[in-house]
Amino acid sequence: MKGLFNFVEMLKNTPSINEKLALLESNRKNEKLQLFFRYSLGKEKYGIKKIPDYKHMSDKYSFNDGLNLLDQLSARKLTGNKAIAADTVV
Repeated sequence: MKGLFNFVEMLKNTPSINEKLALLESNRKNEKLQLFFRYSLGKEKYGIKKIPDYKHMSDKYSFNDGLNLLDQLSARKLTGNKAIAADTVV
């Protein structure tokens, strides 16, 4: 997960659009990166308008756990307080 975070930070801190495109192109086959962009930029709605304060639990939860949570939120299997509670720990 740190690799994905570092990649996004690198994109954010790269001033040149051509350099950003080169970074994205060089990581085109990275499946985790593809999933990250699909989930974060896709048309799915997760039903949470304001992200609550959260604890970093990266030692306990994996990238796939986060994707599973997003799937449950978009399918409306978790709503209301249950969705907020689940969202604060992953």
